Amino acid sequence: MLLALDVGNTNVTVGVFDNGSLRATWRFSTDVGKLADEYGVLMTSLLTHEGIEMSDISEAVMGSVVPDLDPVFEAVCNRYFGVRPLVVGTGVRTGLRIVYDSPRDVGVDRVADAVAAIHLYGPPPMVIVDMGTGTVFDGISKEGDYLGGAIAPGLGIATEALFQRAAKLHRVELVRPKSAIGRNTGEAVQSGIVFGFVGLVEGIVGRFKQELGPDTKVIGTGGYADLIARETDVIDEVNVDLTLEGLRIIFDMNRGREMYNLTDRNVVLGVSGSVAAYKAADLASKLTQAGARLDVVLTPAAARFVTPLTFQSVTGRRAYVDMFDTASGASELHVELARRAHAVLVAPATATTIARIALGLAEDMLSLTALATRAPIIICPAMDPHMFEHEATQGHLEALRRRGVDVVGPEVGRLASGHSGRGRMSEVDTIMGALRYVLGRDGDLAEKKVVVSAGGTQEPVDPVRYVGNYSSGKMGYALAEAARDRGAQVALVSGPVAWPVP
Repeated sequence: MLLALDVGNTNVTVGVFDNGSLRATWRFSTDVGKLADEYGVLMTSLLTHEGIEMSDISEAVMGSVVPDLDPVFEAVCNRYFGVRPLVVGTGVRTGLRIVYDSPRDVGVDRVADAVAAIHLYGPPPMVIVDMGTGTVFDGISKEGDYLGGAIAPGLGIATEALFQRAAKLHRVELVRPKSAIGRNTGEAVQSGIVFGFVGLVEGIVGRFKQELGPDTKVIGTGGYADLIARETDVIDEVNVDLTLEGLRIIFDMNRGREMYNLTDRNVVLGVSGSVAAYKAADLASKLTQAGARLDVVLTPAAARFVTPLTFQSVTGRRAYVDMFDTASGASELHVELARRAHAVLVAPATATTIARIALGLAEDMLSLTALATRAPIIICPAMDPHMFEHEATQGHLEALRRRGVDVVGPEVGRLASGHSGRGRMSEVDTIMGALRYVLGRDGDLAEKKVVVSAGGTQEPVDPVRYVGNYSSGKMGYALAEAARDRGAQVALVSGPVAWPVP
């Protein structure tokens, strides 16, 4: 069975699919203060009440618009159901082309709604009206592209705001009033809210149809969809489980997908206290864009160079510093991070951090996680050349290599101190290539040897002129990288090109 989690700002909706059919759904309040165990006990109780055993859950998919709860529900899936969820986000295949100005700003719930609407009620064009915390309108073009939409307050928010600001108004149940003209204050509030939102939906849908065409289908979803749909003819279909259906469809698209690249990989990025920490922010951004799910762990010294907020901004996920942090909801956060990681990447790695990992000194969040993980570890040193060349540092690096840790760099170059030498952290592209190589070791080309030739030829005519061709080498280099990512030992024979060596 497939467990689907829709983590929203107000509610968490849980569904269980059995052979593609939605067997049961539950909804409970979103609470960022709850621990993973609290959510786990609640969810297992709900499943048991429906006759579903924890062992029946073999797969999981999650869509979340609350980044702080991502590790919490990932921990629930790992600990209580023994599965690693597919977290819908950057790099996950959806089949939906998003032409929004900033595609990353489109919430996962809106993407899932669009995918489900196209698959269940297509062909487009169509408008999706999600009536929940907010009233969200999404437009899908006739080509199936996600164009954007409109966002208005939801019925619940609008009603609560009215009651808070008007002292003499009392709360009423949001149901259809007997008539548009209320005979008492309660009916008047019901009329204004319910029929007012009917007018809102009709008005915005009408404007959308002017842009999309008169044959546009309108799909309603969300907690208030049934209430509003009964009062208007503009909504063609209502499916309150549209988001869950979208998550299921997205999961099916990615089922069995080979992960020879960074898509859907859990990577712990450890950042230690070096001026090179500014490069780690760029690295985090590019890893996220490549589809990795990044958990950034900073040492206290690193947080003095680059703030956790910087990493949260570029990854959309919380960054961690305090080893005693309980706000994440996981009782032993370093264990959860270590357990779900496909790789632990430490960049930059100072002499102190290298020593701690080599000696097993778990004195901060980063060294705790490195000691607890069984995933591959990649170390990217960054320090003064004399510190790097010191026999203590070299001894620690050699000990790590013997234990299977990969060491990338450092490179020769100018350092922040003004000196030059070997101690500069490797460039971001080099580090990403090393990570891809490590993650691809178990790929379908493991232990295979691949030779790729790339680039044009230059045959001399005389000491000044030559005969060549227009080959750029781009295809050959891409093939070499793909083979490397799938575990092959690659020999790249290259002519003159402008591409960096993979």
